[in-house]
Amino acid sequence: MAGCSSSAAAAAVALGASLCAGASLGAQRAPAKAALSAVVTAAVASLVRPGPDSASVVAERHIAGVAAYQHDAPQALAVYVTDGDASWMSLARGLESAGIPFDFTTDWARALTHKVVLVYPTISGRVIPAAGLQALAAHPRNGGTVIAGELLGGGLEPMFGVDSIRPSGKRKKIDFSDSAARAWGFASERERSVPVGSRIEGRAGIAIVGTNGYAATTATALARFEDGTAAITHHAIGSGHAWIVGVDLGGILHLGYDNREDGMTRSYVNTFEPTMDVLLAVIARAYREGEPAAVTVGTVPFGRALAVSLTHDVDFSQDWPHAMDFARMALRHGARSTFFVQTKYLKDFNDKVFFDKEAMRYIKALDSLGMEIASHSVAHARTFREFPLGTGKERFPSYAPFVKDLKTTFNGTILGELRVSGWLLEQSMGSAHRVTSFRPGVLANPFALPQSLEATGYTASSTMTANNALTHRPFRLSYDRGGAGESSIWEFPVSIEDEEKPPMLQRLGRAIALARDVARYHGTLVVLIHPTESTGKLQFADSLLSALGDSAYVAPVGVLGRWWAARTAVALTASRAGTSAEVVVRSKTPVDGYAFNVPDGWRLVASTGATQSGATVVLDTLTGERRFAFTVSSAP
Repeated sequence: MAGCSSSAAAAAVALGASLCAGASLGAQRAPAKAALSAVVTAAVASLVRPGPDSASVVAERHIAGVAAYQHDAPQALAVYVTDGDASWMSLARGLESAGIPFDFTTDWARALTHKVVLVYPTISGRVIPAAGLQALAAHPRNGGTVIAGELLGGGLEPMFGVDSIRPSGKRKKIDFSDSAARAWGFASERERSVPVGSRIEGRAGIAIVGTNGYAATTATALARFEDGTAAITHHAIGSGHAWIVGVDLGGILHLGYDNREDGMTRSYVNTFEPTMDVLLAVIARAYREGEPAAVTVGTVPFGRALAVSLTHDVDFSQDWPHAMDFARMALRHGARSTFFVQTKYLKDFNDKVFFDKEAMRYIKALDSLGMEIASHSVAHARTFREFPLGTGKERFPSYAPFVKDLKTTFNGTILGELRVSGWLLEQSMGSAHRVTSFRPGVLANPFALPQSLEATGYTASSTMTANNALTHRPFRLSYDRGGAGESSIWEFPVSIEDEEKPPMLQRLGRAIALARDVARYHGTLVVLIHPTESTGKLQFADSLLSALGDSAYVAPVGVLGRWWAARTAVALTASRAGTSAEVVVRSKTPVDGYAFNVPDGWRLVASTGATQSGATVVLDTLTGERRFAFTVSSAP
């Protein structure tokens, strides 16, 4: 076994198979599984019964039409889709994440029944009939708002106050003017300058995300690309508005949400990377400016400034006592955390077996303290992103993934990692428990993961960093990470982790500053800490929670995932007539801490179970239909 690590060699001896001898995966799969079953049965299987029994079936990709994203809410932002092959579904995910109500349509007449219309992706005589172009041109003159990205003729250049469009796939950033940055509260350099293309030298940007630079004539250029062309413009037309945001919003949202940003991010983790939060803030501003009843949906439970999820990856045999220390620390703050537990029942290159009787005792103890027990896979393989899908029938103890080294794992499948790890954790806690959150080892992220999570009963994941996602808010994943097929899985990207140098406690000030940046966007701060010790890391987490205090809503990933799913299913309509306004919300399932934000000057008429603080209205519990009346300080 020359060339094997000692741990891998020992495992191979125990299994009676030369897994380090360089034989092919196909040749080794059957004998490795047969030998391993006996080892696992003797060591662990007496603790947990075989399973799961039922098969997991991965659904076929479903691409809903634009009509499925129509919402009969007259105050919503209308999105007029002019190309069904564009990344309009990713745009819908972005608006959903930002809390901007929307009504997607391919009918220009329907779109223009709304005050604010976003035309995506193109305004052109080739895709919009003459009557539609004329109606769009008249909309701002009648007090409406039109937002465009790509303006390819149609005679609307004077309305937008621009000319000479210059498309490009090579631009790398947008820089906001000083006046726009001050007016919009962009306090950090990373908000004032946001990437829109690859920063890796030698790449010609990201070809699938186009940018459109303009020469502003009567419009105000609020931001520019590095070549000096206008990237974001605003043109006031009486009481109406015409905006241009010269980047493919759906395309850039797809890159971030589907973990395909390809060199755009300025750092991997532990820093502020708000590209998509900033761009969506521009859309939100245009929406609020143009819609008198612009009510947006809160993005943090109970209207808090920030959501926080303390998460711990238990993937080392000595982690358990420290995990308990972190749990007790969270309880002192009145909080609960998520423990992503690796169910390691094989000795291999990574570590010895540590899913055993002692592990089960700790899992039950953490569960009894109210902590969330979540899956961190079986094998914790760096090669997980390359695993085959699997059969959906993988069961403990016959499922036998074996990590040979950093580059090779035998017998692993995506469905096996999800099914078997979840089964073992549920059996450890009791059959009534359900494991609904998942994080892969080393954040290895296979393309088939979203639909595989759905097939195996998960509802939330934390599989990438916020910087790679280009956002500090949760969002829905898509089938095959392709930006088109629908998925019900909510992703909670990691903002802070513990492996960067210097040690976490020395980075406390930076972490608090990052949390405050994220709070300005009412985002979610996911903190990843491996419980390998109970000194510096523990003090960091304790101090962070103390610094954030009551401004933060601290909850496990699974709790936040259920809240986001319920929050997104709520139907909201708003209307305003003179000095009176009304908001109607409808929910089929109870939602605690649902919040919405009203325009300035709206004051809630006394209502049971609802409170207003500033512009935010918080409902203790929402069930069924609720109507809320407001007085408005001035007529529109």
